Amino acid sequence: MTAGMSADGRRRFASRGRRGDPASGRIAAARSRLADGKILGKRFTWVVAAGYVAAILVVGFGVRFSAQPFLDQMQREAMTERAAARARDIDDRIAEVVDTIRHLKSDDAISRFVMGFDRAAFKVEDVLAELDGQKHVRHAILDYKGTPILRSPGFMLRESKAAFAANEFYSAARLLSTANPLAEAVRLRMSDVDGLAHILVVLPVTSRGLAEGALIVERVIELPSVAAVGLTRPFSDSDWVVMSTFQLSMIGQWRGLEAQPVHAPIGDTGYALVRLANHEEIATLGWDLVQSVLFVVVWGMALPFLGMVIFGRGVILKPYEALAASRQKLARSQKEVAELAQIATMTHEAILVTDRDRRIIWINPPFTVLSGYDEDEALGQHPGRLLQGPETDPATIARLRAAIEAGRPIREDLVNYRRDGRPYWVSLSISPLSGEDGVVDRYVAISSDITHKKLAERRLEDARRETEHHALHDALTGLPNRRSVDAMLEAEIGSDPGARTLVRVDLDHFKAVNDTHGHAAGDHVLKHVSDVLQAEIDETDFAGRIGGDEFVIALGPGRNADDGVALAERLQAAIRKDVVFEGKTCRVGASFGVASSEGGLITNRQLLVAADAALYEAKEHGRSQTILYTPEIHAGVQDKRRLSVEIERGIENEEFVPLFQPQVDAVTERVVGAEVLMRWQHPERGVLTPDQFLPMATRLALLPEIDRIIYRQGLRAAAEMERVGHGLPKISFNVGSAQIEDPGLISVSDLYELESTTVAFEILESVLVEEQSSNFRFQVDRLRDRGYRIEVDDFGSGHASVVGLMQLNPDAMKIDQRLIIPIISSARTRDLVRHIVGIGRSFGISVTAEGVETAEHAVILRELGCNTLQGFHYARPLNVVELLDMVEERGTIRPGATGDDPVADNRAGRPG
Repeated sequence: MTAGMSADGRRRFASRGRRGDPASGRIAAARSRLADGKILGKRFTWVVAAGYVAAILVVGFGVRFSAQPFLDQMQREAMTERAAARARDIDDRIAEVVDTIRHLKSDDAISRFVMGFDRAAFKVEDVLAELDGQKHVRHAILDYKGTPILRSPGFMLRESKAAFAANEFYSAARLLSTANPLAEAVRLRMSDVDGLAHILVVLPVTSRGLAEGALIVERVIELPSVAAVGLTRPFSDSDWVVMSTFQLSMIGQWRGLEAQPVHAPIGDTGYALVRLANHEEIATLGWDLVQSVLFVVVWGMALPFLGMVIFGRGVILKPYEALAASRQKLARSQKEVAELAQIATMTHEAILVTDRDRRIIWINPPFTVLSGYDEDEALGQHPGRLLQGPETDPATIARLRAAIEAGRPIREDLVNYRRDGRPYWVSLSISPLSGEDGVVDRYVAISSDITHKKLAERRLEDARRETEHHALHDALTGLPNRRSVDAMLEAEIGSDPGARTLVRVDLDHFKAVNDTHGHAAGDHVLKHVSDVLQAEIDETDFAGRIGGDEFVIALGPGRNADDGVALAERLQAAIRKDVVFEGKTCRVGASFGVASSEGGLITNRQLLVAADAALYEAKEHGRSQTILYTPEIHAGVQDKRRLSVEIERGIENEEFVPLFQPQVDAVTERVVGAEVLMRWQHPERGVLTPDQFLPMATRLALLPEIDRIIYRQGLRAAAEMERVGHGLPKISFNVGSAQIEDPGLISVSDLYELESTTVAFEILESVLVEEQSSNFRFQVDRLRDRGYRIEVDDFGSGHASVVGLMQLNPDAMKIDQRLIIPIISSARTRDLVRHIVGIGRSFGISVTAEGVETAEHAVILRELGCNTLQGFHYARPLNVVELLDMVEERGTIRPGATGDDPVADNRAGRPG
C-alpha cells in the first residue's frame, strides 16, 4: 500500500520512525525482558544437567566396589560350567577316537593275524589304512606275550621327539600279563602346537573272552582352547590346561594358590580340565557390570530429570517467557497498527474494513474520494448494497461471496457506482483478518480505480473486432470475403453430415462497364448486386464476394439443388435490370453454377470446385445461363483432373514434341522456313493437338515449361539438319509476352550454334495490342539486336492497328487464315488481303499467307503479292525426317529473295 503514498507522507512516516515513538520503546523493553527470560532458562537447564551427571557417576562407582565379591563368585561358577562343558567335549573327542579304533580291532583280519592263523600283513594293513589316512596316526599290533608283530616305522622305538616314551608303550603292553588283561588304556600328551594333543590308546584283541594280543594306536587330536596337557609347558591364568589327578592335587601347592582352581574331570581318563582364577577378567566383568547398570540408570534417571526440566520450565520459566512474548507481540501489534493506519491514510487506494457480518466499520479518505460516501454515510452499511448497481456482473458477485464465506482472499474486477450514480471500474482485493483465536472476524477490501484502463481495453477490443471484421469482409460490399468464405466452407459446410448446396455467380460484361463508365460505376454495380443477393437469399443462406465480379452463395441446411437453381433464376432476372449511375445506364448479366452434394455425386468439401466447373460450362455456352453440376460435367472434371496430372507427367518425361509446317517462297515454291507446332505424344491417347491440352496447361501455369521443351527440341532439330547439310533458312516459334521477357530464352538459344538458320519469333496480333509497354518494346529490340527475326502472327483478325504495327516494326507479318480461305469465292476478301499486302510493302515488311489449302489459293496469293505461303497445299505438319525429305526435294531459298536469285539449293550445296 505504500506505493500510493505521497513523497511528503513517506518523509513524515520515516521521520516519525527516526524520532522513536512510544510503541518502539515498548518493543525494546519487551525484547529486553524476553532476553532475560531466555538466559534464566539456560541456567536452569545447565543446573539440572549437572545434577543428572553427578547422580550417574555416584551410582556407577557404588555398583563397582560393592559388587566385587559377587563378581568373584559369579566368575567361578561361570568358569566351572564352562570347564564342565569343555571337559565333556574333550571326552567326546577321545571317545570318538577310541570307538573308531575299537571298531577296527574287532575286524576278523586283525584277530586272525594276532592269533597266528593268517600272518598276511597286507590284509591287516588294508584294515588299518583307515587309520593311516587320518592325521598323525601310528600303530602297532602285539601278540599275547606283548611282542610287536606289526608296527608303523619307528613306532615304539626310543625317539627323542616322540610324544610318548618307549617304556610307556611297553608298560601299556604289559597290561596283557596283568590281572586284568582286557583293560583298555588311554594316555594324553600335549603337542608343541597349542590346541593339539597326542592320545595313546591300547586296546586288547580278544578271542572267546581271552586277550590274544593288543592294538596300540597313537593319534593327534584337537583340544579347542587348551594350552597344555600336564605341566610340561608354562601357561597363564587365562589358559585351559589338561592335568592328571595327581597334578591337580599338587597345583595349589606348586602355584601358592589359596583355593583349588576351577576344574572338571575328562570322563574316566584320569585327567581333568583346569582353569586358574583370572583377576583381569574379573575386573573386566566388573566394569561391564558398571556399564550395564549405568545404561539402565542413564535412561531410568533421564525421564525424572527430563520431567524436572519440563515441569520446572513450565512452572517457573514459561509464565515469565509467555508474559515477555505477549508484551513484545502487543508492542509490535501496536506499532504495526499505527504504521498501517498511517499508510492507509496516505495511500491512493480506497480501503474499507468490515466486521464478520460484513458491515463497514472503517474507511480511509481515498474511499470517500472514489465513491463519494463519507464516514457517516458508509459506516454500518453493507458494501454490496452501497456500491453495486445494474451493470455489476452477478457472476463476479457470486465469486466474491463464495471466497468470503470460505475465508480465503480473492481479487476481481467489477463495476461499482458512485454516490451520484456514475459507474466506475475497480480492481477489488478482499482479504480475511483473524483474531487472537484464529477465527476470521474482519475483512479488508482494497479498491483501485481502473476505469481508464477498462475504457482503453474496450477501445482496443473494438478496434480488434473492427480489424477482424475488415479481414473477413469485403470493404466495398460488406459481404464476407474469400478468406471468410473459405473458413465457412471448411468449418461449417465441410463438417456438416447433411447434403448442402452452393451457387457460384460471375457477372457478365462487367469489364465493359468498367471500361466504358469507369471504376466508380463498376463499384456501384457491385454494391447493387450485393444488395440483390442479400435481398433474395434466406436467413439461413450465406453470401460472399470471392473475387472482382465473383460471388458465392451457400444455401442453408435442408435446401437442395432445385432451390439453388430457383434462386439463380431469380437473381438472373434481378441482376439483368438496368442500373443507373450518375445518369448513365449500366447493363450486366450473370452466369450461375449450381452444385449440390445431394445424391452423393460429390462431398460437401468438393462443392466449390463443382460449382466452379458448372459456372465454367455456363460461360462456355453463351453466358447469362444457369448450369447445374451433373454427372456429365463431373466426368469432364475428372477427365480434366486426370489430364492435369498427365500434363505434369508429360513435362517430366518430355512427351511434348515439335512438328514442322514448311513455308515456301510464293514464286519459286522453294522452302524458306518452317513454323514449329506443338504436339503431345501421349503414351496412351496417341498424338494430341494443342486445343486438347493447352487450355488446361494454361490454367495450371505449365505452358511456359512446355514452350521451353518445344523450343529446345526445335532448335536441336534445326541444328541436326544443318549437320547433315540441309539446314533451314529460318525456323519460327510462337511466343507470348512472357516468353519475350524471359531472359532464359536467349540462354537456351546459345546452347545450339546455328550457322545458316535464322530463329524467328511469331507474336500474336492480340499480344501486339495488349503489350505496348516500354519494357516489352525494349525486349523486342534486344532480341532483334541479337539477330532474331520478329514476326506478327494472325494479322488481320481485327485487333492490331497500323500504329501498333509501325511501333513494333516486325520483319514479317502472317495474314490470318480466316482471311485466306475465303479468297477463292469472295472478291471483297481478296481486296482486303491486297490492302494488307500493300501495307506490308509500304513498311518494308514481308507478308506470309497461312491457310493455303489448294493450288488456286497459291495462284491468287502469288498474284496479290504475298512473299511466303504456308498451308496443307504444300504440306501438313511434318516430323523432322519428313521435313528433311521435303527440303531435299524442293531445295531452299532465303526469305525475301527472288526466284532468280536463290540463296541456296540444297541439291547443289549448303546455303551461304
